[in-house]
Amino acid sequence: MGDDTTGGGAAGSTAPVGALAEHATPLGTTEPSGPFPDTDGLDALLGGAQVVGLGEATHGTREFFRLKHRLIRYLVLEHDLRVVAIEANVPETLAIDEYVVHGRGDPSAALDGIYFWTWNVAAVLDLIEWLRGFNEGRPVEDRVRFYGLDVQYTTGAVGHLRGYFETVGEPVPEEIAAGLETVDDSGRNPDRDENPEERLAAGKRVATALRDHLDTHRTTYVERAGERAWWLARWQAAVIEEATAYRKHRVDQTDGDTAAMEQLLERRDRAMADSVDRVREFEGGPVAVWAHDAHVNRSRHVVRGTDATSKPTGGYLADRHDTGYVAVGFSFAHGSFQALGETAEGGYELRAHAVDGPPSGSIEARLDALGESPVLLDLRRAAEDSRLTGWLDRPQGTFSAGATYNPDRPTQYVTEFVPGEAFDAICHVTETSRARPLGDDG
Repeated sequence: MGDDTTGGGAAGSTAPVGALAEHATPLGTTEPSGPFPDTDGLDALLGGAQVVGLGEATHGTREFFRLKHRLIRYLVLEHDLRVVAIEANVPETLAIDEYVVHGRGDPSAALDGIYFWTWNVAAVLDLIEWLRGFNEGRPVEDRVRFYGLDVQYTTGAVGHLRGYFETVGEPVPEEIAAGLETVDDSGRNPDRDENPEERLAAGKRVATALRDHLDTHRTTYVERAGERAWWLARWQAAVIEEATAYRKHRVDQTDGDTAAMEQLLERRDRAMADSVDRVREFEGGPVAVWAHDAHVNRSRHVVRGTDATSKPTGGYLADRHDTGYVAVGFSFAHGSFQALGETAEGGYELRAHAVDGPPSGSIEARLDALGESPVLLDLRRAAEDSRLTGWLDRPQGTFSAGATYNPDRPTQYVTEFVPGEAFDAICHVTETSRARPLGDDG
């Protein structure tokens, strides 16, 4: 790790360790049920938040997931948080909500059913089980809800809508039924879709027809199945429209087309922000958003190895909620995580990867110099400290890995952020380990 007392970033800025320490809150442990040494700093930062974005520098770090679980517990118990929303497709996560709220179904199967390997791990299941335990015996209206935010696929929405029409005792309207059949992507990515053009053409048409039908029959359907069921069905129409638009960007995209890549990023991030606000409007109260740092930060979403950059989900939420949105990034110094790695045959497999130290001059090198782990640095308070101005307002590198990782090119995974613009706080842990996939006893 070396001597990093000056904390130089891309612009050669400095961040005195003593000054940073004055704005840091020790968290004591990554154990989700462990007590906090001091909650004053957490209360000041998170207590009045409308939306809390909980990020992660990788999609496969056990300690990040356990710390996010811990912070969600704190928000539920101390600040009446009643909604957790995760970076996963909206309709598929409703099976998790059914378990969390009502205890119905198998939580492991529900996690597996969202087809996001990133969350199909023991640490996320632990959170789901804790939420179920918290909800047990409470009035339904005071139970924590669990929703997805993402809109990449249509198949879950199609299945949900078919089930909804059965619930209200009506056949799927003729003008909608054929459209649903066409628009169902069966969970396939566009590059594996044998009939993308017809599917894309049907998406907006069937979404509009669904909205019109549901709005026209709202009173009848609410009487038969309730307001929540109608609201969820209406949301699925929006999922079909947004997923279709997102998939069209993917189909139209060509290698090296920066503008098309930026449109793709923007469509997805704006749709996830819309999902947050849709939930807030219906449920009321604060929402915890579980996603990657690339999404929850306020400033920019960057695609590694390209010039593409766009406004992230957190940027839209910050525009809409101002200081009511709190973005918490996550960093680590060394250890392991899981991500897809390329095989000798040219395919990909999920495996553990290791990082032996923070990049020189990076955000995590600076935070690791505090000598405290885990720790939360309040950047809002730090912004008022003139000693930190040169560090907070200039680009700093930070390690960031998504679904894939190439251990032969670690420097490609350093993304630059202006700390004070991107995040309101950063949660740092010195040493990490791979998130353990469900069913992996190793």
